[in-house]
This record gives sequence, C-alpha cells and structure tokens, in this order.
Amino acid sequence: ESSVVVLPHPKKVKTGGEDASFSRDGYYAVFDGVSGWARKGVDAGAFSRELAANTANALDRIRSSGYHAETVFDDLEMALDAGLAEIELLGSTTVCMLSISPDGRVASFLNVGDSGFHIFRPAEDDARSLQLVAKSRPQQHAHNHPFQLSSWAAKMKVRDLPSDGERYQHELLPGDIILLTTDGVLDNLFDEQIRAILEEVRAEGGDVCSNIAAAVAERAREASLGTTEMTPWQVSLGATRGSPEAKLGGKVDDITVLAVQLPARKGLAPDMVGRVVP
Repeated sequence: ESSVVVLPHPKKVKTGGEDASFSRDGYYAVFDGVSGWARKGVDAGAFSRELAANTANALDRIRSSGYHAETVFDDLEMALDAGLAEIELLGSTTVCMLSISPDGRVASFLNVGDSGFHIFRPAEDDARSLQLVAKSRPQQHAHNHPFQLSSWAAKMKVRDLPSDGERYQHELLPGDIILLTTDGVLDNLFDEQIRAILEEVRAEGGDVCSNIAAAVAERAREASLGTTEMTPWQVSLGATRGSPEAKLGGKVDDITVLAVQLPARKGLAPDMVGRVVP
C-alpha cells in the first residue's frame, strides 16, 4: 500500500512547486527540484517532473525482465541515467529511490542529496508503538548545497551522478512503514515528531497510508510556517555558524511525503538486518 501527498511552497502553488514523485508496483521515488534555479528564470519543478516520468518509464523497461536482487542498485542507477539522457531542460534535483523485492522482504534505497527515507516498525512488546529502525543521511557539498542530478545542458561546475548516490539495503518485516520525503519535511520535523505522528494516525485507524502521508505533510507545513519551535533547519544553521544560538521556526519549502506500508502477515520472525552498501 502506498500514498503520496505534495504541498507546494505557498508562493509556488500556481506552478505546482518543484517536487515530483512516482510509485510503480514496488518502485518508488521522490525528487526535489533545486530552487536556486529560479534566480536564473528556470523552473526546477519542470526538470524534476520530467526526470521522474523518464525514470519511471526506464524502470518499466528495465524490470520487464523481472526482479534481480544482485542488480537492483545498478537498475536504479541505470534508470536515472536513462532519464537524464532524455532531458534537455535546465535544472537539477535531489532524489531518493526505493525498490522493494517482490516478496516484500528487502528494501533497497538509492539516495542522492538531502531528500531521504525512514523505516518505522511496530514494537515487539507493544504493537501500538513504533520504533525507527533505519534512516538515510543527507549528502551535501556544503550547508544547503546538496548533491544533485542535472542535465548536461545545465553545465554544472560539479556534476553529481546517480553513481555518486548512497546505497542502503534493509530487511523488512510485515507492518513496516517506509517514508520517502523531501527536505521540506526533514528540515522541519525531528525523527521523534514523525514517529509520534505515525502512532497517532495508526491509533485512529482508517486508511493508514494515505492518512500518514497527509498528516506528516500538514505537520511539516505548520512547522515551516511557525516561529516558536526549534526545528532541524535551525539546528543545522546553528551548527554551520558554529554557535549554539539559533532562532526558532522552520524553513518554508515544497513538501512531499510518499508513504509505503507492508501488509501485516503472521509467522515471520523479526530478523531485520540493515546495512549501507558500498
């Protein structure tokens, strides 16, 4: 089960913002167009949306021969390379991609930049509680300068490639909830806040996946507009400035939340192993 919610930056609603995503039967991704292109009159959202569409189509072609565990990361990189090769637009974007094996037991992630993923799991001693079992780390050249994929036409001084992304692989269990999010979420909500939101939604019941995506996106937007709470964005600013003093409040941005939940099945032992793949 999966669901995605996109909330464009309040000033970019007319253009749909700069984020994009896709969900294709076991393959998922979020893209965050780099807003700095706006200063050059370029809509980075058009670039991220075209790359998302091209990459999804390339994955359809690649996976037509079936799922092969030994080449899953190569397949993700190949799809991104193929998607980039077809783009003539200016622009650049971060991306976080996920492939889930057909048996639902293994998640493989390719992350380029400062979008990212979280895996939450029902606690063994209390199914109502969730624990964070895995997450990505941001890739940045400098503060607020993430790794990013661009077209050749962009003529970037430093051109990051899909092969520069970090690979993660984690075993999954029934009931796991995976979130792929852009930095509009990660700059505004701490991990513990996200976990609490998921627990609230699960306690309420209903269509859990779509409710989770909506609730996380809405809370991230509230935090981005607020001025009274500490946020990850302010923590990162304080660390960059070398000073513990920091203002309160978030960072207004496009927000995308793609939630994926594995169906609950009985009879499987909790044998999760996570690793970063070289």
